[in-house]
Amino acid sequence: MNSVKLGLLATLALVGASFGTTVTGSSLQTVLNNISEGGVSTTNVNTDQVAGDKYWNLTASGGSVATMIIEIAGYAGQNEFGIYEATNPSNKVTLFHGGDQAGDFVTVSIKANGNVYLSTAGSSPVTTFSGPTFGYFLKSPTTTFYSNDALNSDAADHMVAYQGKGQTVTTPGNYPGEWTNNEYILAWEDLAAPGADFDFDDMVVMVESVKPVPEPTTLGLMGLGLMSLAFAARRRNK
Repeated sequence: MNSVKLGLLATLALVGASFGTTVTGSSLQTVLNNISEGGVSTTNVNTDQVAGDKYWNLTASGGSVATMIIEIAGYAGQNEFGIYEATNPSNKVTLFHGGDQAGDFVTVSIKANGNVYLSTAGSSPVTTFSGPTFGYFLKSPTTTFYSNDALNSDAADHMVAYQGKGQTVTTPGNYPGEWTNNEYILAWEDLAAPGADFDFDDMVVMVESVKPVPEPTTLGLMGLGLMSLAFAARRRNK
């Protein structure tokens, strides 16, 4: 095998290693099937994960609605879900508390001055972010997990994300509607390794009017890989 092919395989391996988390069992797939038209989801929980789900921005609407689909964790009455400032993970905003249930929803807005507003908090900002980029978190009674797995105590991925592909779905309390490409389902594992089962059905939330932020690390790996391919091709030609 020549150096160009080896370089290509190495690049694909590096990039591929940063994407995809194995979802064990069938419970999360069942959750997606249950909300989907005809009882079968066109989204596969292992092969259709969003690449680069660590950080997010709001879209032009300036506000994002989060709707809880299901929470079946042992910590269901205590878990909290929300967003955190990308540059300061300790600056958090809780969207769902332990007492919230499937079908509950909340709107979060981040203004140009960084002020963060919730539809449940009146007209006063709940905190201020330094910029528009944020991550999602799930706080259990034992630890807090972040969409950026590098911040997790076990360094494991505890959130997987899925983008809408146009299928009709019915979320709790709502009429059936199209799962559009500006809507994402976030599914969480709320136990740390080695005790975690990584079935990602502990809390499942749909968020809309958001988009993932490309990961510099992944883009850098791709760039380095392409550079190595070009260098190898040049050497071969010489």
